[in-house]
Amino acid sequence: MHRISNMLSTGFSAALVLSTLVIPVNEANAFPWSGLEWNLKDSGDAAVGPGPNVFSGDNVFVDDQNRLHMLIEDEDGDGVWRSSEIISTRAVGYGTYTMTLETPIRTFHNQAVLGFFTWSTRGRSNEMDVEIARFRGTAAGDPRLVHSLQPQSSHYAVPDLWNATFHQFVWDRSRTTFLTRPLAGAGTPIQSSFGSPPRPTNTTNLRINFWLRAGVAPAGATSPLEVIIRSVSYTPA
Repeated sequence: MHRISNMLSTGFSAALVLSTLVIPVNEANAFPWSGLEWNLKDSGDAAVGPGPNVFSGDNVFVDDQNRLHMLIEDEDGDGVWRSSEIISTRAVGYGTYTMTLETPIRTFHNQAVLGFFTWSTRGRSNEMDVEIARFRGTAAGDPRLVHSLQPQSSHYAVPDLWNATFHQFVWDRSRTTFLTRPLAGAGTPIQSSFGSPPRPTNTTNLRINFWLRAGVAPAGATSPLEVIIRSVSYTPA
Protein backbone atom coordinates (compact mmCIF):
# COMPACT_ATOMS: atom_id res chain seq x y z
CA MET A 1 0.00 0.00 0.00
CA HIS A 2 1.54 3.25 -1.10
CA ARG A 3 0.93 6.43 0.83
CA ILE A 4 1.17 10.18 0.45
CA SER A 5 2.49 11.91 3.56
CA ASN A 6 1.55 15.41 4.61
CA MET A 7 3.79 16.61 7.44
CA LEU A 8 1.83 18.76 9.87
CA SER A 9 3.46 20.95 12.50
CA THR A 10 1.42 22.62 15.24
CA GLY A 11 3.99 25.39 15.70
CA PHE A 12 5.49 24.14 19.00
CA SER A 13 8.75 22.25 19.38
CA ALA A 14 9.24 20.22 16.22
CA ALA A 15 10.83 17.42 18.26
CA LEU A 16 7.64 17.09 20.29
CA VAL A 17 4.75 17.76 17.99
CA LEU A 18 5.72 16.95 14.41
CA SER A 19 3.21 14.43 13.18
CA THR A 20 2.37 12.70 9.91
CA LEU A 21 -1.02 12.47 8.29
CA VAL A 22 -0.95 9.43 6.03
CA ILE A 23 -3.60 8.92 3.35
CA PRO A 24 -3.80 5.35 2.05
CA VAL A 25 -4.10 5.88 -1.69
CA ASN A 26 -5.74 2.52 -2.37
CA GLU A 27 -8.55 3.52 0.01
CA ALA A 28 -8.88 7.27 -0.65
CA ASN A 29 -7.89 6.79 -4.34
CA ALA A 30 -6.50 10.34 -4.41
CA PHE A 31 -4.73 12.94 -2.34
CA PRO A 32 -5.51 16.67 -2.31
CA TRP A 33 -2.86 19.25 -3.09
CA SER A 34 -2.90 22.79 -4.47
CA GLY A 35 -6.62 22.84 -5.17
CA LEU A 36 -6.71 19.57 -7.14
CA GLU A 37 -6.85 15.88 -6.36
CA TRP A 38 -4.13 13.58 -7.63
CA ASN A 39 -3.45 9.90 -8.11
CA LEU A 40 0.02 8.41 -7.71
CA LYS A 41 1.68 6.46 -10.50
CA ASP A 42 3.15 3.18 -9.30
CA SER A 43 4.49 0.57 -11.69
CA GLY A 44 5.63 -1.99 -9.12
CA ASP A 45 8.86 -3.49 -10.44
CA ALA A 46 8.05 -2.83 -14.10
CA ALA A 47 9.84 -0.22 -16.18
CA VAL A 48 7.28 1.87 -18.09
CA GLY A 49 7.23 5.12 -20.02
CA PRO A 50 8.59 7.67 -20.00
CA GLY A 51 12.18 6.56 -19.95
CA PRO A 52 11.40 3.70 -19.40
CA ASN A 53 11.48 4.11 -15.62
CA VAL A 54 10.18 2.29 -12.57
CA PHE A 55 7.71 4.58 -10.76
CA SER A 56 7.04 4.49 -7.02
CA GLY A 57 4.10 6.05 -5.22
CA ASP A 58 6.31 6.38 -2.14
CA ASN A 59 8.43 9.06 -3.83
CA VAL A 60 5.92 11.87 -3.38
CA PHE A 61 5.07 13.84 -0.24
CA VAL A 62 3.67 17.20 0.82
CA ASP A 63 5.51 19.10 3.56
CA ASP A 64 4.30 21.38 6.37
CA GLN A 65 4.45 24.37 3.99
CA ASN A 66 2.13 22.57 1.55
CA ARG A 67 4.96 22.16 -0.98
CA LEU A 68 5.08 19.07 -3.16
CA HIS A 69 8.30 17.03 -3.08
CA MET A 70 9.05 14.55 -5.86
CA LEU A 71 11.96 12.13 -5.64
CA ILE A 72 14.05 9.88 -7.83
CA GLU A 73 15.88 7.43 -5.60
CA ASP A 74 17.30 3.97 -5.19
CA GLU A 75 14.89 3.12 -2.38
CA ASP A 76 16.10 -0.40 -1.70
CA GLY A 77 19.78 -0.07 -2.53
CA ASP A 78 19.29 -2.56 -5.37
CA GLY A 79 20.54 -0.23 -8.11
CA VAL A 80 17.02 0.50 -9.39
CA TRP A 81 16.28 4.23 -9.27
CA ARG A 82 12.54 4.82 -8.93
CA SER A 83 10.89 7.93 -10.35
CA SER A 84 7.65 9.73 -9.46
CA GLU A 85 4.50 10.95 -11.18
CA ILE A 86 1.14 12.36 -10.13
CA ILE A 87 -2.00 12.53 -12.28
CA SER A 88 -5.03 14.76 -11.76
CA THR A 89 -8.22 12.85 -11.04
CA ARG A 90 -10.32 15.37 -12.97
CA ALA A 91 -10.26 15.90 -16.70
CA VAL A 92 -8.82 19.19 -17.93
CA GLY A 93 -9.03 21.14 -21.17
CA TYR A 94 -8.85 24.68 -22.51
CA GLY A 95 -7.60 27.09 -19.88
CA THR A 96 -4.56 28.37 -17.99
CA TYR A 97 -2.04 26.11 -16.26
CA THR A 98 0.62 27.35 -13.84
CA MET A 99 3.45 25.83 -11.80
CA THR A 100 5.71 27.55 -9.29
CA LEU A 101 8.98 25.62 -9.01
CA GLU A 102 11.15 26.27 -5.97
CA THR A 103 14.11 24.12 -6.99
CA PRO A 104 16.58 26.18 -9.07
CA ILE A 105 16.78 24.83 -12.59
CA ARG A 106 20.59 25.04 -12.57
CA THR A 107 20.72 22.41 -9.78
CA PHE A 108 18.96 19.67 -11.76
CA HIS A 109 20.96 16.54 -12.45
CA ASN A 110 21.80 16.30 -16.15
CA GLN A 111 19.81 13.08 -16.54
CA ALA A 112 16.70 14.22 -14.65
CA VAL A 113 13.50 15.41 -16.32
CA LEU A 114 10.69 17.35 -14.67
CA GLY A 115 7.51 17.46 -16.73
CA PHE A 116 4.39 19.58 -16.18
CA PHE A 117 2.00 18.56 -18.92
CA THR A 118 -1.37 17.47 -20.24
CA TRP A 119 -1.96 13.98 -21.56
CA SER A 120 -4.85 11.96 -22.91
CA THR A 121 -5.09 8.21 -23.32
CA ARG A 122 -7.56 8.59 -26.20
CA GLY A 123 -6.63 9.46 -29.79
CA ARG A 124 -4.03 12.24 -30.00
CA SER A 125 -2.16 12.46 -26.75
CA ASN A 126 -3.13 16.13 -26.13
CA GLU A 127 0.45 16.56 -24.92
CA MET A 128 1.55 20.08 -24.02
CA ASP A 129 4.66 20.32 -21.85
CA VAL A 130 6.84 22.48 -19.74
CA GLU A 131 9.93 20.35 -19.19
CA ILE A 132 13.17 20.97 -17.33
CA ALA A 133 15.67 18.65 -19.02
CA ARG A 134 19.00 18.41 -20.82
CA PHE A 135 17.63 16.93 -24.03
CA ARG A 136 20.20 18.65 -26.28
CA GLY A 137 23.48 18.20 -24.44
CA THR A 138 25.00 18.66 -21.00
CA ALA A 139 27.58 21.37 -21.59
CA ALA A 140 27.33 24.64 -19.68
CA GLY A 141 24.90 26.91 -21.47
CA ASP A 142 23.03 24.09 -23.20
CA PRO A 143 19.25 24.43 -22.96
CA ARG A 144 17.42 23.10 -19.93
CA LEU A 145 13.91 24.47 -20.55
CA VAL A 146 11.50 23.03 -23.11
CA HIS A 147 8.12 24.40 -24.17
CA SER A 148 6.26 21.99 -26.43
CA LEU A 149 3.01 21.30 -28.18
CA GLN A 150 3.97 17.85 -29.37
CA PRO A 151 5.59 17.18 -31.77
CA GLN A 152 6.70 20.85 -31.90
CA SER A 153 9.12 22.14 -29.27
CA SER A 154 11.35 25.09 -28.39
CA HIS A 155 14.48 24.74 -26.22
CA TYR A 156 15.97 27.50 -24.09
CA ALA A 157 18.95 28.14 -21.86
CA VAL A 158 17.92 29.52 -18.48
CA PRO A 159 20.00 32.18 -16.70
CA ASP A 160 21.98 30.81 -13.75
CA LEU A 161 20.73 33.69 -11.59
CA TRP A 162 17.16 32.40 -11.75
CA ASN A 163 16.17 30.61 -8.55
CA ALA A 164 12.48 29.87 -8.06
CA THR A 165 10.62 30.03 -11.37
CA PHE A 166 7.04 30.52 -12.57
CA HIS A 167 5.76 28.50 -15.52
CA GLN A 168 2.51 28.97 -17.40
CA PHE A 169 0.80 27.73 -20.51
CA VAL A 170 -2.54 28.82 -21.92
CA TRP A 171 -4.43 26.36 -24.09
CA ASP A 172 -7.18 27.77 -26.27
CA ARG A 173 -8.86 26.70 -29.47
CA SER A 174 -6.37 28.36 -31.79
CA ARG A 175 -3.02 28.46 -29.94
CA THR A 176 -1.05 27.28 -26.95
CA THR A 177 1.21 29.95 -25.45
CA PHE A 178 3.94 29.41 -22.86
CA LEU A 179 5.69 31.73 -20.42
CA THR A 180 8.55 31.07 -17.99
CA ARG A 181 10.04 33.76 -15.75
CA PRO A 182 11.93 34.09 -12.47
CA LEU A 183 9.67 34.34 -9.47
CA ALA A 184 11.71 37.21 -8.04
CA GLY A 185 14.30 39.62 -9.37
CA ALA A 186 14.96 40.86 -12.87
CA GLY A 187 14.85 38.64 -15.90
CA THR A 188 13.39 38.63 -19.37
CA PRO A 189 10.53 36.12 -19.58
CA ILE A 190 10.91 33.20 -21.97
CA GLN A 191 7.87 32.84 -24.22
CA SER A 192 6.68 30.40 -26.90
CA SER A 193 3.56 30.04 -29.02
CA PHE A 194 2.28 27.14 -31.13
CA GLY A 195 -0.74 27.03 -33.41
CA SER A 196 -3.30 24.30 -34.12
CA PRO A 197 -3.53 22.70 -30.67
CA PRO A 198 -5.53 19.50 -30.23
CA ARG A 199 -9.02 19.47 -28.80
CA PRO A 200 -9.37 18.17 -25.24
CA THR A 201 -11.05 14.85 -24.52
CA ASN A 202 -12.72 13.56 -21.40
CA THR A 203 -9.56 11.57 -20.65
CA THR A 204 -7.18 14.56 -20.76
CA ASN A 205 -5.44 14.95 -17.39
CA LEU A 206 -2.82 17.23 -15.90
CA ARG A 207 0.34 15.41 -14.87
CA ILE A 208 3.64 16.15 -13.17
CA ASN A 209 6.50 13.69 -13.37
CA PHE A 210 10.15 13.51 -12.34
CA TRP A 211 12.14 10.84 -14.15
CA LEU A 212 15.45 9.78 -15.70
CA ARG A 213 16.27 10.00 -19.39
CA ALA A 214 16.45 6.47 -20.83
CA GLY A 215 15.89 5.14 -17.30
CA VAL A 216 19.65 5.19 -16.69
CA ALA A 217 20.95 5.59 -13.13
CA PRO A 218 22.07 9.21 -12.50
CA ALA A 219 25.85 9.39 -12.86
CA GLY A 220 27.61 10.44 -9.68
CA ALA A 221 24.45 10.63 -7.57
CA THR A 222 24.87 9.28 -4.04
CA SER A 223 21.59 10.59 -2.60
CA PRO A 224 18.02 10.96 -3.89
CA LEU A 225 17.27 13.56 -6.55
CA GLU A 226 14.50 15.89 -5.47
CA VAL A 227 12.39 18.75 -6.78
CA ILE A 228 10.13 21.00 -4.71
CA ILE A 229 7.03 22.56 -6.26
CA ARG A 230 5.30 25.34 -4.35
CA SER A 231 2.00 25.22 -6.19
CA VAL A 232 0.17 24.46 -9.41
CA SER A 233 -3.16 25.66 -10.74
CA TYR A 234 -5.62 25.00 -13.53
CA THR A 235 -8.19 27.65 -14.44
CA PRO A 236 -10.69 26.50 -17.09
CA ALA A 237 -11.31 28.87 -20.00
